[in-house]
Amino acid sequence: MFTIRELMSRFFISYRKGKTTSTSTHSLKFLNNIRYCFGEKKQREVYIMLLPVFFLLSQGVKGQSIENQFQLRAATEFSKKVVKKVYVSFTPELRWNDAMSFDRYLLTGGLEYKPYKFLKLYGNYRFVGDKKSDGKTEYFHRFQLGSELSDKINRWETGARLNCTNYTDDEGSDMFFRYKVFTSYNIRKSKITPQASFEVFHQLDKNIIYKYRSSVGFDYKLKKKISVGVDYRFDYYKTKNKNRHIVDLELKIRL
Repeated sequence: MFTIRELMSRFFISYRKGKTTSTSTHSLKFLNNIRYCFGEKKQREVYIMLLPVFFLLSQGVKGQSIENQFQLRAATEFSKKVVKKVYVSFTPELRWNDAMSFDRYLLTGGLEYKPYKFLKLYGNYRFVGDKKSDGKTEYFHRFQLGSELSDKINRWETGARLNCTNYTDDEGSDMFFRYKVFTSYNIRKSKITPQASFEVFHQLDKNIIYKYRSSVGFDYKLKKKISVGVDYRFDYYKTKNKNRHIVDLELKIRL
């Protein structure tokens, strides 16, 4: 039996060996890795859990030669209510590309105000250290201002978010509007909350759609104020002949 880290390494390596071939070819390689790692008995259950991932992998790449980039992210978010309706947060984060090669680190500070139960206003500052191939590190300062509307209906929570930012996970500091819709479901008597979202990146200076981001994942509640989030994100670039696949791991702690 292989560990999750070993499986992810095989996942990244299988894609890295052929970045200009179709995503479907890479998916078949990864399925073979699952069979090898988990054995015949458990491969069916693993396939079912990964169906949403492979659905996203198949979108927008059929019949194309496309570059597939891969990234692993790990973060810890600390948040605290400081006064009524006002929250602060601090999130250190590390990112790796391809076969676990270190890419960059980020430090994010956030301020959130909830004047109403359904409305959230927020602002973030992000310090980025980007490690280059020559060993040098470049530093960036990024910001984000936004608002969010959400509502709970039975066990469903749905919402929409709009923010203005000069950060899109890529090089450069152009201004963007990011439009996001999201949903989650609180499973009865379960610590798991599945969630999904779709986001559009609108580049303002050129007035074009830069990329789309689809995401599926879940939060797992460890304790009353501690949870773990696991997400798969698929970035489909409208302006470039590439996709980005992101595995995101986050520990969330409310102080």
